[in-house]
Amino acid sequence: MRVRIPPGLPMFQEYIVNYNASKTSQSCILIDSEFEENFIAVSTPTGLDIFTPIIKIYEERELNVPFNLVKLCVYLNERFLFKIPLKEVIKSFAKENILFAKYKKDTEKYFVLL
Repeated sequence: MRVRIPPGLPMFQEYIVNYNASKTSQSCILIDSEFEENFIAVSTPTGLDIFTPIIKIYEERELNVPFNLVKLCVYLNERFLFKIPLKEVIKSFAKENILFAKYKKDTEKYFVLL
């Protein structure tokens, strides 16, 4: 079942990493349907933490964080071919990121609608 998204609702589209020689962080661009914003993703033992800066961007703009997290998880699952159920992807990311965990329940509600 697909959810109809009202036209004009800002939503996550993709992010681009501008790889450099740094081992501690990477410069990135968040691409939303309504805006683009640069951010820095910090390297962690499990990879780049893209969630913290993306969540903060949506919080600062007072946009729907859980909905955009679902869009981000779908994007990551499709792009990197995790080939695991989206619910498990969300559960895994919520374990690894405190800010993501804050939105886990609301994110799961949107996931049910997909």
